[in-house]
Amino acid sequence: MKISQMIGSVAIATSIVTVAAIVSPMSAKAASFTFGFGNISGGDTVGDSLAQYLSMDVTDSGSGVLFKFNNAVDNTATTSFIRTVFIDAPTSLLGSGITVNSGNIGTVNFTGGLGNNNLPQGNNLSPDFTTDYAFNRVQGDGNIFAIQPVESLGVLFAGANFNNVISAINGGSLRVGYHLQGLPNGASDSYVNGKTPTPVPVPGFLLGVMAAGALGGNRLLKNKKQAV
Repeated sequence: MKISQMIGSVAIATSIVTVAAIVSPMSAKAASFTFGFGNISGGDTVGDSLAQYLSMDVTDSGSGVLFKFNNAVDNTATTSFIRTVFIDAPTSLLGSGITVNSGNIGTVNFTGGLGNNNLPQGNNLSPDFTTDYAFNRVQGDGNIFAIQPVESLGVLFAGANFNNVISAINGGSLRVGYHLQGLPNGASDSYVNGKTPTPVPVPGFLLGVMAAGALGGNRLLKNKKQAV
């Protein structure tokens, strides 16, 4: 190999090593997927436009599966909040080892666990939504402990298998429902999660570093060739 080629290869390799060093801590992070929520057809429509702001993160915690139930509704347009979270899933999948309020964001405070509370509009789903777990906000002034905008509720299911949980969500045997309250004129609405996960994105600057490193190596190689 010519010296000019070696220099170019070293430059490119260096950029790759640098990116690998940056990416490696990320690679070690727990697997996590985000699911959006949609409206329930045939039911109330007053809160349909807010579905796009609701989501949940499902993460492999290493000692179980952590659910984060998120509300990103614009509070300048509505004072809505998630009062209740419902889960329709086999108890053999999630088990009974439950830790509520696991890494909440905001003033959120919920109670709950195994239960058969009714998801409003759940009978409009096919099959009907049958609640196996229900989590309700603790009573407080102004529903302060509900999931307000830019807040999240965390629930850890110890011992649950992450891959099995993701497969169940994709297959529809695990469904999550939100009951949103505080809509105009005292109205409320319900939503159910989608089945298609979105992987947690890798920051775009990493791709930029890789591209810059490769480009720099190619330019260096080109300049060395011209100098020979």
